[in-house]
Amino acid sequence: MGFVLVSMLYASTYKKLWRRYQVFFVVFMVLLPELSSLAISKIQIQQAAQLNAARTDPNSALNLSQVYPAWSSDFFVPFGFRPNGIGTYLSTRIDYGRFDGLQNMNTVPGVSETIEHMQDHPEQALLLPDHFDDFCQINPFGQRLIISLLFDTVYLHRVAHPTSIRKPICDYIHANYTLAQPPGNQNFTYGLWIRQPAQVRLQQTTLAVR
Repeated sequence: MGFVLVSMLYASTYKKLWRRYQVFFVVFMVLLPELSSLAISKIQIQQAAQLNAARTDPNSALNLSQVYPAWSSDFFVPFGFRPNGIGTYLSTRIDYGRFDGLQNMNTVPGVSETIEHMQDHPEQALLLPDHFDDFCQINPFGQRLIISLLFDTVYLHRVAHPTSIRKPICDYIHANYTLAQPPGNQNFTYGLWIRQPAQVRLQQTTLAVR
């Protein structure tokens, strides 16, 4: 923003340059952002319409007992649950906690609350998307790109905080849960993770049935 203000001040001292700058400002600083916002809004409206249609379709109901036959109790979804890739799937068996996936979980207290939820509810299995560890890592290139787009400049500085604030969540999951059903097309790329003691009981029950 400072660069833009300085460039505007400099361009205003030259009549011809100022006229060209006015065109540049209107096109790149007003029209293009507005058109981009309209395009994004159109996509969001289309996705919302598809989601509403899916919710009203009785054949689109997701049978969690069939998708995850190894687990008959409730689930917790610390990273959200969007099997259709559009919006959150609602079910009485799924506990979403206080946050909607990662949208509001961007503070240390929020991360701590999510971990405390898993500690207080060991009876709940986790539904985690494939490669969920990516949510607990920092992508330096992606962060620089976002800053460059937001401030209309080239940002090449070193990342000040290379460790993600969500890393403790993934660390807790790997330390206390075991993958019971890997993610795949049959479960909408959401794997089933079970608390380790519960996993042992599940194996014992399976052996007893056999």
